[in-house]
Amino acid sequence: MKPLATTALAAALLAAPSAHGARRVAVVVGIEAYEHLPPDLQARGAREDASRVAEALETHAGFQQVRLLTDAAATRASIDSLLAEGMGLGPDDLFLFYFVGHGIGGDFGEPRLLTYDTDPENIEGSSWPVSELGQQLDQGIQAGHLLVVTDASHAGTLQDLALVGPSPGQWPELQRPSMVISAAAPREHSQAGAFAQAFAGALGGRADSSADGVITSGELYRHLLRLVPSTTNDSQHPMVDARHDPSFAVAVLPGASGGAGSSAERIDKAKFVFQGGISPTVQCPGAEVTACDPSCYLWNVSAGWCTASAIFDGRRQSTRFELQQRGRWVCADPGSGLDCTADQ
Repeated sequence: MKPLATTALAAALLAAPSAHGARRVAVVVGIEAYEHLPPDLQARGAREDASRVAEALETHAGFQQVRLLTDAAATRASIDSLLAEGMGLGPDDLFLFYFVGHGIGGDFGEPRLLTYDTDPENIEGSSWPVSELGQQLDQGIQAGHLLVVTDASHAGTLQDLALVGPSPGQWPELQRPSMVISAAAPREHSQAGAFAQAFAGALGGRADSSADGVITSGELYRHLLRLVPSTTNDSQHPMVDARHDPSFAVAVLPGASGGAGSSAERIDKAKFVFQGGISPTVQCPGAEVTACDPSCYLWNVSAGWCTASAIFDGRRQSTRFELQQRGRWVCADPGSGLDCTADQ
């Protein structure tokens, strides 16, 4: 039997506001080179994974502030000090804490995260208990919504303890709408890069199943629970404990006009022509995914951001473009990726 992916998905604890204009702030931690760990226990790829996630949050996901801490900058004291600042967040805002590195104790119910300066001779005194971190997030960060993500279950042992990080159900209950995600299920090891790539891609637009320019928490975890197993040969299954409205906006893509329910202008007719590619499709706000072979029409759709995709050289490529008026659009791959432009 495969592990249960969602440990709790409660009905909304709070009705989410429109949230598209809310502040989004993140602290992303990636520890690859630990100060006191031997070479065979360094968390290879963690620094690159954290950088990839931070870039996606800043460039594509509408986060106004992203603080990236890697290696020597990611001591217990430095992370603790940063969280103590509170980030100036309020009840409509979102705070994301993303950690990739080593964890320990998750297999016997006392999970801890290993910071850069964790001492193997004093793990209990120098690592960070999840119970304490959760309490600090609750008390120090006043955002109305919390998103906590850990990629901290890797192969190896330290002082005869397996490097197994926390599962979502092992975090203390946070006193506000929240979602906690771990990159792998208990007894699974994270494959380097697999989860970070899926997470960054999700908030970069690939999880936007409604094609409205807004990634909701529901779209995010559904995308991760589907994609990560498929890219790891079914060996890694993220775990999610969601305790807030699944329609809450986690990310807002560039140019998004506000998501579902907005009174967008209607476009009476748009034609799409694909030059090359296999199985081309297009989806625009208020419309189903439409197959184009190699062209198609959409009628009476909302103006806004559309998604086009097609298979080139055995790999499906996708792109987003803003539909503002009726007309003809040409979609092609000039060698740098799929692109759709209005045919003037």
